[in-house]
Amino acid sequence: PNTRTDITSRDTVSTRNVRTNITGTNTAVDSTLITRAQTIAKKVADLNEVDRASVVITGNTALLGVDVKENVQGKMTSDLKRKIEARVKNTDARIKNVAITADPDLSTRIKTMVSDIEAGRPISGFANEIQEILRRITPIK
Repeated sequence: PNTRTDITSRDTVSTRNVRTNITGTNTAVDSTLITRAQTIAKKVADLNEVDRASVVITGNTALLGVDVKENVQGKMTSDLKRKIEARVKNTDARIKNVAITADPDLSTRIKTMVSDIEAGRPISGFANEIQEILRRITPIK
C-alpha cells in the first residue's frame, strides 16, 4: 500500500466571493500541498455550476467533493465532470488523476477529512479512508 503522507486540504467556497483560507501548517511540504489544493478548489468553485469544492491531494491524484448549485439542470453530469477535470489539470499540471463526487455523504467525508488534517491529525491516518472513497467514486470496471 502507498504509505506516502502527501495528502492535503481544500478551500471551501461558500459564495463566489467569500472564501475560507487555510492557515497553520507544520511543514513546507504540507504548505505547498495546501496551497495547491486551495488553488484547485478556488478554480473549480469559480465554475458557474459549482457552489463549493473540497480537495485532497495524494500523490498525483486530486480527490474532489463538490457542491453543485441548486439551479444546475441534471446536477453532476458527465459534461460537468469533464469540465471540472479539465479545470483541475489546467490549474495543476502535476495532477494526473481526478476523482470527483457530488454525493453529499462522500463530499461531507472529504470536508471532514480536510478539517481533521488542518487541525493537525496525522495525514497517514487517512490512507484507508481515501482509498475507500476512491473505490466508491471510481468502481473497478
